[in-house]
Amino acid sequence: MGEHQRFMIDTGIEVYFAHSSSPWERGTNENTTGLIRQYFLKGTDFSNVSLDEIKMVQRRLNDRHRAVLHYLKPNEVINKLVALKV
Repeated sequence: MGEHQRFMIDTGIEVYFAHSSSPWERGTNENTTGLIRQYFLKGTDFSNVSLDEIKMVQRRLNDRHRAVLHYLKPNEVINKLVALKV
């Protein structure tokens, strides 16, 4: 997130960082990492993983219902947010 300030300026979205010794501040992040680990083990060399494989995992994760999103799928939430900005 070295470019987080530029991201905030470009998008108008605030960026927050959790404290390194406080994993409870990163619940969604920790959960998402666990989901990704179902496909790519810790230590995976991503130079050996195809872009198609990464996109397949991305599609599967974005098409999965999440409790934190009131059991909507991430892609449903994103689509609603994009539609509101139009």
